[in-house]
This record gives sequence, C-alpha cells and structure tokens, in this order.
Amino acid sequence: WAHEHGVMYIGHIIEDMNCHLRDGAGHYFRAIRPQHISGIDIVLHQVMPGMDRYIHTVTCATGTGDGTFYHYVLAKLASSIAHLTPHMQGRAMCEVFGAYGYGESTQFMKYLLDHLLVRGINYFVPHAFSSKFPDGDCPPHFGAEGQDPSFEGFSALMTYANKAAHLLIGGTHKANVALLYDMEGEWASRFDNAMMMQPIATVLSDNQIDFDIVYLDILKELTVKNNKLCSTTGENFDLLVVPYADHMPKVMLDELNRLQSSGLAVWFINEIPENCNFSGTAVKLEQLALKIRQNGWFDIELEAPHPSLRFYHTVRDGNHVFMFANEDYQNAINQTIKLPVSGEFARIDLLNGIYSGEVCENGHLQLNLAPLTSEIIVFGKTEGLPKKLCFKQVCSFVPNYTLELASYENLEKFESAGTFDRFFNVNSASFKPEFSGKMRYTFNFELSDIHGRTFMDLGEVGQNAEMILNGINLGVRPAKPYLYEITNAVKQGENRAVIIVSNTLAQKVKDRFSKFLQLEPSGLLSQIKILRSE
Repeated sequence: WAHEHGVMYIGHIIEDMNCHLRDGAGHYFRAIRPQHISGIDIVLHQVMPGMDRYIHTVTCATGTGDGTFYHYVLAKLASSIAHLTPHMQGRAMCEVFGAYGYGESTQFMKYLLDHLLVRGINYFVPHAFSSKFPDGDCPPHFGAEGQDPSFEGFSALMTYANKAAHLLIGGTHKANVALLYDMEGEWASRFDNAMMMQPIATVLSDNQIDFDIVYLDILKELTVKNNKLCSTTGENFDLLVVPYADHMPKVMLDELNRLQSSGLAVWFINEIPENCNFSGTAVKLEQLALKIRQNGWFDIELEAPHPSLRFYHTVRDGNHVFMFANEDYQNAINQTIKLPVSGEFARIDLLNGIYSGEVCENGHLQLNLAPLTSEIIVFGKTEGLPKKLCFKQVCSFVPNYTLELASYENLEKFESAGTFDRFFNVNSASFKPEFSGKMRYTFNFELSDIHGRTFMDLGEVGQNAEMILNGINLGVRPAKPYLYEITNAVKQGENRAVIIVSNTLAQKVKDRFSKFLQLEPSGLLSQIKILRSE
C-alpha cells in the first residue's frame, strides 16, 4: 500500500538478543525489505561504553543483554540491507536515546550517534518527546516542558547529526567482507550447535576489516565478477564468510556452491557443515583476520593494533569519505594509518566548526582521537580551506570566578552560589548533590599578545557548555572536545567570559532507568587552556 500510494514506509522490528532470527520476526531482512528505509532501535542501555564484551544488566524482560550483539551486529543489520537494496538508496534509520533515563547526557548521546554513524546509520528518530513532565514512561524526554537544562545541547547535537549524516549518505559503501546471515544455519542445526554472527563481527571490527551482512535472498541476486561478489548497488566484496553450522539447508549450500564455482572465495568458520555437498574452505576464527590481511582484502592499515578504532568508508560523487571513531573510553588514538587513497582532503570537526585542508601522501594519514571522539575526512579539492591546525598552548589557568545557579524549575532565574578559585563538581556531596539546572561562571582573564588563530579549550565539562566572550555568543558545545575559536571575540588586555554549563535532570527527577548509568559530574572541572595556531 505504501509503495503504491507514494508513502515512505519505515520502522523496525524487535531485534533484541537474537529475536531478529528467532521468536521475533523470525528473519530480520525479510521483515524489513519492503521498507523504504531500514530500521533498528537502540534503547534500554543496550549500547554502553566498555560493555561490548560482556553480558550486562539492562532494563528489559530478561534483565540482561549481550554486549557483543548490540555493539557488533545490531547497527550492521540495518545498514547492510540499506546498502544492498536499491529502493532503500542507502538509507538506514535508528530510533535512538530511548529509555536510558534522564542521566543520559549530551556527551553520552554523542557517543551513541557516533556508534551508529560509523556503522552506516544515517537517519535518526530521537526517542522521545512527551506532552507531560515528569513522565515515567521511558525517559529522557527532550524539552521536558521547558525544564530540560541541556535542551540547547541536545539541539546542537542534532545539528551535528544532520551534518554528519549528510556527508556520509548518498555514496557507495566500501567493504571487503560479506558476512552470511546466521538464520538458516541457526534453524537447520542441532540445538545450540550453530555459531552466531557476533564473534565473527567482533573479530572483523577489532581488526578494522569492514563488512556487510548478506542473506540467502540477496545472494541469489548477486553476481561474481573478477572473483568479487557484486551487487546492483555498486558494492563489491572480496570474500563471503559463513558462520559455523553443523547443517545448512540445501538451497543455501547450492547457492554457496554457485558463488564459489564462479570464483568467489567462500570461507566456512571453524568447520564445514556435515551435509555440505561440495569442497569448501574452513578457516579457524582466530586465524580469520590474519588470513584476510594476507590476501590484501582490507581498507586501512594501522601502525599498532587498536581494537577500539572504527571506520566507515564511502565514495560519494567520486570523492572518498571516511569517518573514524575512537570507542575506547580511556585511551586516545595517536598514530599514522594507511588508506587506499591519497591526495588532498578536508579534515572536518563538525562539533566545533573547525575545518582544514590537508594532503594525504602515499595514503598516510595522522589520526589523533581522544577517547569517545570522532572525525570525518573528505577527499577532494581543498582550495580556500585553512591549513592544518598546529596548536601551541599559550597558557592554562583556573580563574577567580562567580558561580550562579538556575534550577530546572526556572532556568532563567540565576542565584548566586559564591565566588571560587577552583573548579569542582557542583553535584558533589559537599555542595549541591541534587542540583539539576544551569551553572553560570563569570570571570575575567588577560591576554597580552594577540596574533594568529586563538582558541579556548574548556577541558573537562559536565555536560554541555555555552560561552559568551566579550558579549559575543560563541555557541553551545554538547560534547568533548569543548573547544572554541575565540579569534574574532578576544582582545588584547582584559577579557570577560561567561560560560553556562548545563547538566541533566537525573539528580532531581529520579527514574528507574538512570540507575544503570554512571552519572557524570557537573560544571567546569579542569583547567582552561588558551591555544594558538599560527
């Protein structure tokens, strides 16, 4: 009906904990394929930094969640079918943010957005906006009838999401490996004697080998040319990886035989099915990444292993576009990587509005990603863009400042909380442990030498910040790095800064979901740095 009437059909099924191939829809891809935009949802603490290797508690019916499924497979279900289904045009949606609780900060939401963007999701439906406040049904609720302290940060984050998705959509995804959907093997094998996709997806991701998930119906539509599995959407694969199953349906084995006979490399993980009717290649899971790299079927090379680096590669209008995300919540990534493309490129910091034109020589690119941060680079002509920023620290300081607080009940009414010479957690037990609202810091600082481009780095902030310098509003930063270019606002001599930091409603409005989150500290928390790039 939707196709016949020109109505776009989107949505998602219940994917949780392998329901996508069991007692949910029974087959994710067959359920989703009629849609114009593929879909999933991420709710209920399913994706959490550092929990990708663990069975952990979530607020769902079973009480636990498999971190490997949510981190390594879930988003790939939606992006894979979007890449391979012509009428979807690469469009993949996620209903996001829901039922994490009011403790879900803008910094945490940025992590979730990056997790999805770097896996190929490019449409987002924020969950949720409620007509009443407080509403116990699956917070956070954005806006909260004018009582959401961090709504400006949420708005800034949505601007980031729109810009990032715009850069990444509309191209042809580049991946080396096709991973076979595990439904047929799961249903045909003896009880609990078939491998899920999760361990294979984990090995591929941790070794920076990108993949899409393919299924029987789509395999029948693909062809093999020059030993590559080729789709009608332009995406090609070097290898088809088949999760272990002791038995597989004959129709699946016949299809695998056809592809292998046509020249495609088809690898069964660990063992070949007992009822396999052709000579196949078995590869141990622990050897998979090494053997793929030995065959040259990869996109990027690292100087040193970093299993938390994720990337997405697409070619749009003839230009290569890459997104890189550091999903390690403790360690930075500072190393040179090698790409399959060279030449001019733009390095894009969408959160802070900082762009630079650089040159990638012989495929070598320097990556500097702080924990839980990301960046996008776009290859092409960079005429008119500033050169690469090379920061030099001018000074760092903690000023004498006045602090004013506005509670969430009236976010316009600031009241004095005192004068201080150090930064601290406003929600500390010794200060205002139940405060939810806005924190306004006002202070003066001096700069004796003004030249080049000048920046202010606020360091650690909980959780989003707005800065006004000498009466000029420089905008909102919803997540780190909390970096402002102050070139056109700063002046030689004394300057006056006003920084408004907002936290979440979790401290004041207790909900049953936030207890699964580590509540972040509130306010300015570290030294402020003045940086310069000549």
